[in-house]
Amino acid sequence: MKKLSIIFILGIFFITSKADNFPVGASSLGMANATVAVPTLWSVYHNQAALAMTEGISLGLYYETRFNMQEFATKALVFSASTKRGSFGFDFTNYGFSAYSDNKLGVSYSLKLAEKISAGIQIDYFLIHQDAYYGNLSAFTGEIGIIAEPMDNMYIAAHVFNPFRAKIASYQDERLPTIFRVGMAYDFNEKFKYTFEVQKDLQYSPYFKTGMQYEMLKNFMLRAGLTLNDVTVYPAFGIGYTLNNLSIDIAYENTPLLGAKTGVGLSYKF
Repeated sequence: MKKLSIIFILGIFFITSKADNFPVGASSLGMANATVAVPTLWSVYHNQAALAMTEGISLGLYYETRFNMQEFATKALVFSASTKRGSFGFDFTNYGFSAYSDNKLGVSYSLKLAEKISAGIQIDYFLIHQDAYYGNLSAFTGEIGIIAEPMDNMYIAAHVFNPFRAKIASYQDERLPTIFRVGMAYDFNEKFKYTFEVQKDLQYSPYFKTGMQYEMLKNFMLRAGLTLNDVTVYPAFGIGYTLNNLSIDIAYENTPLLGAKTGVGLSYKF
């Protein structure tokens, strides 16, 4: 019965998220992933340009699961390093299990074009591992982003995933999705951050996302967010705590079709 359930749910995932861009990071998930304009380590996944506004060397691990089943888990490793010649990023992501998995490998570079404007690019390699009957699929693509701080504590940003519409399979001319994201973030003070974002896949109607982060106690964060698409609302919640250079984040999001997902992230700044 469990195997039949897995096959049925995988059928839904094949339709809805095959070789998609991974929105990784528990701190982002807790804010409904409305973080295209938020400079953090997890900008490696959301907007590489924002890495140029971070400092130091950071390493992060992420684990996300749906239905509390390891067959539907997403695992990720992310690294960033800021230098005088720009910021560099690396990420590896795996979703699925032995019979089917989506894998992404990315290398990014970002640079400050001016004091408060940065741009970034990333090269991605996707590998879809399938049962031997179907065979594996692979493709190269890229990402590009920009972020600016037009006034103190306000960021505006734009990001495009797969602008080249890379082909992943010859059958029915299947291509990786092209996704546009435009958003803003504003720090009202040292404790409260608000974000808003519009995400548009070329093939689907837009998503409107908003998120908030509040430092309730010293180094302890509360997060909440909403994703709206047509008449559907996806709520998200999260918490985070930083101890010295180590950050621990936990988040939860519920979607009507794909069910609840929980994400846990660890990051360390050297």
